[in-house]
Amino acid sequence: MAIGLDDLAIHVIVNTIILSPVLWLAGRAVVGKEKAKFTDAVFTIIIGTVVGAIFGYFFADFTGVHCFHRGDYSAHIMACDS
Repeated sequence: MAIGLDDLAIHVIVNTIILSPVLWLAGRAVVGKEKAKFTDAVFTIIIGTVVGAIFGYFFADFTGVHCFHRGDYSAHIMACDS
């Protein structure tokens, strides 16, 4: 199973847009307005997404996560049952 760079790029962009403001607001609530930086939240999300994709690629056989990356439901059932 190869990592699709276009899928990874879309995943990084979507995660960054959705999760960065949430992480930034959580940081503001915990450490205060002066210490929480939005750019830190963005970089944390980007690095976490890329590292998560790499670990998912190498450990998919152990976790069964690869079952959810099939195109249609019948392929999902056949891939997960074996």
